Amino acid sequence: MQVIRDSPVAENLITHTFPMNEIQKAFEVCASQECGKVMNLAWEGKTQ
Repeated sequence: MQVIRDSPVAENLITHTFPMNEIQKAFEVCASQECGKVMNLAWEGKTQ
């Protein structure tokens, strides 16, 4: 994960980011094939 964060081209590849509580929307965007890379922010948006 650190390699991705530090990569100078990562912001050009990752077109969408979603917190865990929006995982369904992330899958829908992926399935639409109208995006680059979708990143799930696994520790954001978690409910306890």
